[in-house]
Amino acid sequence: PKAQLTEKAACSVLKLQVGKKLRSQVQDAGLEPQGPFRLADVLSPDAVHVGVDVPDKAGLFNYMACSMAGELSSVIPQQIEEALWERERTQETYIGEGVATPHATLEAAEQERLGVYVLKNPVPFGDGEEHPVDVCFVTLDTPQDRRAHPRLLADLGRLVGETNLVELLRQAQDSEAALELCLVAELQSAASRETER
Repeated sequence: PKAQLTEKAACSVLKLQVGKKLRSQVQDAGLEPQGPFRLADVLSPDAVHVGVDVPDKAGLFNYMACSMAGELSSVIPQQIEEALWERERTQETYIGEGVATPHATLEAAEQERLGVYVLKNPVPFGDGEEHPVDVCFVTLDTPQDRRAHPRLLADLGRLVGETNLVELLRQAQDSEAALELCLVAELQSAASRETER
């Protein structure tokens, strides 16, 4: 059987799991909005970073906050970093296999955004040296997006659990290649779902 991510992170809306279980949970909770959704709607080329060189989790959160602030004109890096840490204190966002999904809701954000970060070297996400992470998918949403946010988490779960996206991201030479990998994985996942119908 295909290797699955086994560790979980919780979101205030739902418990985050990867792959089909997460998608099912979102649907069962009645949280999945109707209508088309595309990764490109929330992921811009400037929000994809490869070879991120940070010493630890604090450095990573600072780096992500500074880069994501460029995606949200009404939010400063400090607000993003504080919101990410607040969520992390509530529930660690490590989901397994070297992947984490830090996420936060920002009152001042004007739209939901996604960032993809591939680290040069893994950083521990747990106590001590636990849970080394080298791929992060960070999501920022507005209070108005709280019902749409589970859909994004479900789509990420499907991409991580049902494709080889994470392994390909680890091999990406640059941010442009990583962005292309994300978009192609989404298309492949959508095609696979159509075939299953």
